Amino acid sequence: MPFVRHTMMTFDPSNYDSIMSIADSTREAIAGWSGLISVRAVRVADNRMIVTGAYVNKAAADANAENARTNFGKMGEFMTEPPVQREGEVIWSYDADDQSAEAGYIRHLIYGFDTSKYDALMSYWDTTTETARGISGLIRVRLVRCQEPNNRMFQTGVFDSKVSADAGSEGMRGVMVGMDEFIIDDPTIPGVAQFEKNISVRSGEVVWTCVP
Repeated sequence: MPFVRHTMMTFDPSNYDSIMSIADSTREAIAGWSGLISVRAVRVADNRMIVTGAYVNKAAADANAENARTNFGKMGEFMTEPPVQREGEVIWSYDADDQSAEAGYIRHLIYGFDTSKYDALMSYWDTTTETARGISGLIRVRLVRCQEPNNRMFQTGVFDSKVSADAGSEGMRGVMVGMDEFIIDDPTIPGVAQFEKNISVRSGEVVWTCVP
């Protein structure tokens, strides 16, 4: 089963170009990691980015953990806070029929859920495929159940552009409304008005990509 590792990094914006230079210098080495599907970095704030590594399975992710530390560790001197990592298996996915478009904008939603309703939540997601198919510019959706804490989801929508992501917000809002009975109030996750409850939204342009 595919496995995803999300790492949120906070940095001094004045060092952004230096961070990107390091990333570019390691692309060839990263492309050679066995079991790697892709690595993408999204700038979600002026001083923050989320780097997502997708692997064919957890074994591949674990086998490359030291490689990741070696390559991305070079950015450590520019970080202003310790990185925050969330990882887990992909438990639900959607792929548009046309996968030729480049990922240009990514929206991550992080929320807590009632673990006793996990099966019902998965059944609900199976009903959302047609909604996803109707969102122009939506390339794929991945739902990851975090290993720790295991009552948290990391939901990722990949779009070809911010314009498409903004245009598709109404459809995604409808999906989230249907999840109201599954999402729990968790004060450790900052809520946002457009999705209600405690759902953290982290979105931005794709600033770096490595696909072997």
